[in-house]
Amino acid sequence: MCRHLDGNSQNNAASNIALGTQSDNMMDRSKECRQRCAFKASRSVVKHDHTAVVEFYKEHGFTATLNHFKISSRGTLSFILNKSATAPKPDRVKRKQKSSHE
Repeated sequence: MCRHLDGNSQNNAASNIALGTQSDNMMDRSKECRQRCAFKASRSVVKHDHTAVVEFYKEHGFTATLNHFKISSRGTLSFILNKSATAPKPDRVKRKQKSSHE
C-alpha cells in the first residue's frame, strides 16, 4: 500500500511516499481521525436501536423483547441491556452464605 508520510495525500513527493501495510496506513492518521473512523464503523453494524430495545424491555420483559425485535441470541439482548446507558439497573439478588457446618 502507498503511504503518505506527512498525512497529506496530495503531497506525492518521493520523500513523502513509502510502501507499507493497511495497518501502517491507518496508523499514519491522527488519533482523533482513527477514533472518529472507528466509531463510525462500529455504529454502521448496529442492527437494533438500543434505546427502543431498552424501552420495550421495561414494559414487556425479556422474552417479548427477543421476539419483537427478532433478536436470536439471549446474549445479544443481555449485552444491549447491560451496556446501554438508558438500561434499567437490575436488582442484585444476594445469595445466602452457606454456613461452615452445613
